[in-house]
Amino acid sequence: MPPQTVIHVITRLDYGGSARNTMLTALGHNRERFTPLVVMGLPGRWDAQGGQAATEENVRVLEKEGIRSVVVPTMGRSISLLDDMRTLWTLIRFFRRERPSVVHT
Repeated sequence: MPPQTVIHVITRLDYGGSARNTMLTALGHNRERFTPLVVMGLPGRWDAQGGQAATEENVRVLEKEGIRSVVVPTMGRSISLLDDMRTLWTLIRFFRRERPSVVHT
């Protein structure tokens, strides 16, 4: 049986607790059984948890481990009807294309 795709979705991949959890989970997958993929939004202007520098560092760690990552620029923490609808549509198309076994948010 080929590895099952697990997509992790997070609004910001910085140094915060939820981002750390996402990183540890994605990096900890048994690669014989699972293929992790991380989908993230942009860090925004808030740098208290590392901002863009943290995001870039985390993406480098994922790349080094052979884990794909995808940025959805419209996905963020702030509520925005237009951006949220764009993000939803982007995620639907992405999930249809990737056909994940699990989506972890």
